[in-house]
Amino acid sequence: MGLFDKLFKRQPDPDPVEKEKPAAAPPPAPEVKKRTSWIDELADPDSPVHEKLKKLPETPAKKAEPVQQITSTVTLKHKQEKREQVRELSHIDLGQPMGALGCFLNYSNYKVIGKDDQGKKRIKIRTGINEQQAIKKAMNEGLLAPFKTEVIEHDTPTERQLECLKSHGTFIPDGVTKDDASCMISRLVGDDDLESPAPWLVALANGFNIEFSAFIGAKGLFRSVIYQANERDRAALFGYAVRQSLQGSGLGNMLEDPAVGSLYDFADQVAADPALLRSLNGREPVDYIHPHKGTAIYKAAAVLFSGGGA
Repeated sequence: MGLFDKLFKRQPDPDPVEKEKPAAAPPPAPEVKKRTSWIDELADPDSPVHEKLKKLPETPAKKAEPVQQITSTVTLKHKQEKREQVRELSHIDLGQPMGALGCFLNYSNYKVIGKDDQGKKRIKIRTGINEQQAIKKAMNEGLLAPFKTEVIEHDTPTERQLECLKSHGTFIPDGVTKDDASCMISRLVGDDDLESPAPWLVALANGFNIEFSAFIGAKGLFRSVIYQANERDRAALFGYAVRQSLQGSGLGNMLEDPAVGSLYDFADQVAADPALLRSLNGREPVDYIHPHKGTAIYKAAAVLFSGGGA
């Protein structure tokens, strides 16, 4: 073969099968699990995080320090309070022995047993300075004879009343009742006078059969006289008050007045006149001390008692 043939001779094509044969594929990479959270890594026993955690240095234990004790000094100063001496309220001498329940009251509670208009047994609880007065009250309400009475014990003071009296530093004698305590409290809080009633007022109250506690004050007893007295006694007392006012004199025991008969004549005049009776019933206790000149009953009394005559 010549040089030309050697240089330009066409070489044979390679094996077509070998030419188209693809290169061998590399081996698949190992599957890597996708980390979703650190909790997933800790839950996976094959996770390399466990090896890393083992290599972490341990935190040295903190040396416990002794607890510091905090102390303080407290100085208590006792303030000395000035305590008022326990005071004893004055009371009226009713002539009864002390120590028994109700000894400071001039009245009692009665169970009055009688009959109604059909003959059936009926019971009424009424107060009175005596048994006869309690029966009279029951009779005015329709109770009929024959009568039988029983004395009922008075109520003792309530806890609230006792606490009130103690808070005022008041001496509480043995035997006081609920009504006594009420009178005492009225005097302590200013609803009644601290002063006991004058002897003339006590005598007038007894003469009118007024029920009261020995611990009542002057103002309280005068109110009791006006509110408890019957219409005839009140009318006579108002006539007396007008007469005393016209004379420029103060009040006293009307029952001891020499002209007491004329005072009750005026009372009978009032009882017979509805207009005068309405005027009388509209009078407050203060009207007896300072009679109101514009009232019908004042004008009637002034006509009768003007000039000081009675």
